[in-house]
Amino acid sequence: MNRFLVIFIFILVLLVSLPFIMPASLVVERVIKNANLTNISYSYIEGNFFNGRIYDLTYNDNLVGDFNYDSHLSLQNLDIRFVSVDQNNYSGRFIKEFSNYNFSDFSLNDIKSSNEFNMDNLGALLIDLDVKKATFKNNSCTSIEGSLILKIKRLRNQFSGDLFCRDGNKYGVNLLDNSNRRIGSIQLYESKIKGSLSTEVLSDRRLALFTDELSFTIDL
Repeated sequence: MNRFLVIFIFILVLLVSLPFIMPASLVVERVIKNANLTNISYSYIEGNFFNGRIYDLTYNDNLVGDFNYDSHLSLQNLDIRFVSVDQNNYSGRFIKEFSNYNFSDFSLNDIKSSNEFNMDNLGALLIDLDVKKATFKNNSCTSIEGSLILKIKRLRNQFSGDLFCRDGNKYGVNLLDNSNRRIGSIQLYESKIKGSLSTEVLSDRRLALFTDELSFTIDL
């Protein structure tokens, strides 16, 4: 009996410790294959199920980048918290509720991002992103609660708007000034930020003579 007890305890310990020692790449590859998540790709994963680092993550042709992750598993959900480790400055949480077994249904919560970009016509742009919750069904965004702030450093101007999702996985925002006037828009898709701003707010009379709006594209 003692022999069987030892074997049972050994198997139990092995099963309990398996998530800690199994390479995360094996778990992720199995989940992606079984859930048919063909819109997710990456170059390399190190660590185990509960914590590690993933490189060159791409989702729906949008480059996410490199980040550390920390997984929390409960009877209700899987909560993965992540923080970027590359030039992108962002953090957030991926939450999958077990009340729905479709792994293509999930939410992204508490997403925060702040990045500065240098543009030829506009100078330094600071874009702050704050998403409380984005809900996805079958890998497509169905609703999003959050905002985007655009700052033009040389003009000390700040514009903001509420985010919305459209056409599955394209995201947009209508930019408003402090008087709630619409002065432009921004779209995020395919690892690009595409925007337009009214030349009226750019304090450039020469530019305003030629066009009403200035368009720009940022590669992420």
